[in-house]
Amino acid sequence: SWDLFSNPNVAISAFNSLQKNWINKEDYHNMIANKSVIITDNKLTILFAKREISELTGYRSSEIIGQSPRMFQGITKKHPFKEVILNYRKDGSTYMCEIEAYPKFDNKNNLTHFIAFERIAS
Repeated sequence: SWDLFSNPNVAISAFNSLQKNWINKEDYHNMIANKSVIITDNKLTILFAKREISELTGYRSSEIIGQSPRMFQGITKKHPFKEVILNYRKDGSTYMCEIEAYPKFDNKNNLTHFIAFERIAS
């Protein structure tokens, strides 16, 4: 169970076990301590959420395991959202992108689309 992350010594061991096949390793104390953390698989399914996530989001870690991080953006609740994210251009260079997205509904109040407005973040 991921609850073992609530004990700092066990958390360090479990965290290190998770990253054993990663090319670039992260130092637990520099990257994890005093921060809310989620780990997803390559399909963006949440596999782990440090229990401090509840202070940030209001959700217990057990409530978000198996979900997508999109749940924090309002997409799953059909709410508008605004985010600033790091995007990559075709040539590999990066830029900070501000995204404003709004849900669009049909005449039966079914969500059909999101419309997003993007620009370089200021």
